[in-house]
Amino acid sequence: ERMIDSVGYIRIREFNSPTPEQFKTAYTSLVDQGAAHFIVDLRNNEGGTLEAAKEIVAYLMPRGPYAHFTAKGEVSTFTAEDSFEMTVASVTLVNGKTAGEAELFAGVLQDFGKTTVVGTSTAGKDTVQEYYSLDSDKSAVRLTVGSLSLVQSGKSWADGGIVPDQLVGLTSEQETYFEVLTDQEDPQLQTAIGVLDSAPSLPTTEAPNTETTVPEETTLP
Repeated sequence: ERMIDSVGYIRIREFNSPTPEQFKTAYTSLVDQGAAHFIVDLRNNEGGTLEAAKEIVAYLMPRGPYAHFTAKGEVSTFTAEDSFEMTVASVTLVNGKTAGEAELFAGVLQDFGKTTVVGTSTAGKDTVQEYYSLDSDKSAVRLTVGSLSLVQSGKSWADGGIVPDQLVGLTSEQETYFEVLTDQEDPQLQTAIGVLDSAPSLPTTEAPNTETTVPEETTLP
């Protein structure tokens, strides 16, 4: 994570077991450094562990349901129960390799107006897969165990992926050298910064617990 002027930038390369705590630590650190807005970079993030993605999404969302999981014809609901909620504007960067659990993150926050998605349409993988070991030869197989969809719109992203609010592509040369682009050479990042330049803080969607209103900028995890 790092600061870009007054914007906190966090890149998530994949979702795995340590990711939620790493994300929360990075987020809190950037708030302490004065981050007024956030950019979460999910470009080339092909997913990972569903539980890790759920924990991070729940951390940023208001309390309540935010996604559906369908398995064997039965629908269950993912619900945020954390007392924290992101109340500052954010941009989520995505591209054609953003898939699965990363699409869940971008789709849910976009669905609730918690982020502006910038980049190119995502991979369109709404299925959840798990690895199962085979005792016979110590190999493993990956099986689809269910599919994901959004609560507000009721849609999945299987057909067409998560469509950005602002479509911004990279040239073939920029894609080739993506990992070494400077901030100034990255048009998607520059667009994200531009979106946040005049962005206001978001109102909290949680019902207040007391009669005293706490300024949003003082809300910490």
